[in-house]
Amino acid sequence: MIEDKLREEAQTEITLKDDLSLRDRTDLYQIYFLNCFIGKTVGRSFGQRVMTVRDKIELLRLSQLRGILGLTPTEVADVHIGYAEQAFRKEAQFILADGQLSEERIERLNKLQKKHELPSESTQKIIKSITTAKIGGAIEEAMSQGNISIEQDTAQIVYTSTYSLVDCLNPLASSTLFQSGKKKVRQVKEENVTLGPAVREGEHVFGVAHIFASFNDTFVHVTDLSGKETLACVTGGMKVKADRDESSPYAAMLTAQDVAARCKELGITALHIKLCATGGNKTKTPGPGAQSALHALARSGMRIGRIEDVTPIPTDSTRRKGGRRGRRL
Repeated sequence: MIEDKLREEAQTEITLKDDLSLRDRTDLYQIYFLNCFIGKTVGRSFGQRVMTVRDKIELLRLSQLRGILGLTPTEVADVHIGYAEQAFRKEAQFILADGQLSEERIERLNKLQKKHELPSESTQKIIKSITTAKIGGAIEEAMSQGNISIEQDTAQIVYTSTYSLVDCLNPLASSTLFQSGKKKVRQVKEENVTLGPAVREGEHVFGVAHIFASFNDTFVHVTDLSGKETLACVTGGMKVKADRDESSPYAAMLTAQDVAARCKELGITALHIKLCATGGNKTKTPGPGAQSALHALARSGMRIGRIEDVTPIPTDSTRRKGGRRGRRL
């Protein structure tokens, strides 16, 4: 009785085809479609949840809803295929967890395709996307760790384009499909590149650390002995976010640590220190970051040579900013 009614066309006197957009009508159909096949969860006593099972009358109502919504058979088929593809993808991701195909897995995928009644084109696209993502992720991870590198002209290793995806659903296919592509994978040989001059054991290579410490910021600028070549330059403002912390001892310590690390990379093992305050007609006292930067350089393993105060001291100068101070005579 119900089977006969399912074959009949639904009553179409009431239709929402002109009142709702296609997307809204499709969404309504999807909601009731899921309700028909999944059922409804009902709460019971003591916090129990029970799933109610739908009967065939719900399928009749679903067919009537299709007529009321004005959906064509093609639009309804797209909804059904979409849910079937979602179910197939979820199960295929579990089967292809490592992205490799074997005879057993291909047979399971064939059975899964027949179970969901999907066309081979759809299943091929799903299998291709899963295997490509898995293998591509594994290769990117290996490249980021420096284990392998890939030549410029062999990017097809990620897409494995040297075999037909029709073979993926063939039970006679083997797991060597993903190994047979034209690919040039070579081991990366790590070479230790040393910068700086070649010195004997026990000798030191000196540089000059110009530390400018004001009450607004701290500069640590390392040059060679001539002062013409900059080796490293870091400021306190580069290490902290707040403006008020740029001249702090903490920012100066971080600055000196970065400079010391860069000096070691360049082969500089010892530093002459030149401290500088603002000077001129302003303060001759270094800021709070000068001493902290000097200590951080020493603690970072740098040998300290001469320490000079190169604050500019004027023999005479222009009028200093600010009012007159002291007792008027």
